[in-house]
Amino acid sequence: VSGWSDDGAPLAHIGTLEAPTEAPDEQLIRAEETARARRRIKAALARLPQRQRRIVHGRLMADEPLTLLELGAEFGCSREAIRLSEKRLREELRAELADLDAA
Repeated sequence: VSGWSDDGAPLAHIGTLEAPTEAPDEQLIRAEETARARRRIKAALARLPQRQRRIVHGRLMADEPLTLLELGAEFGCSREAIRLSEKRLREELRAELADLDAA
């Protein structure tokens, strides 16, 4: 039971489900925008050198992000060097993909 009807009878969960409010054409537009955003992100990442791409994937895109220490050990540098690289990469990618926020 998830509530009460106007006549005082209990409502089942199924009775309170709302129908999707997004029209099919809106769903198509959203799907196209999502596909466009994914292509742009993929292209932006492809332009990065492998080391930077690895930092982005390891820190920002992984289901279980790597630590700064783990990436530092992988590249033979300090975690601070990885942190600075990550910060710079975030700024560069944010600037390159800024127009996606407006869409």
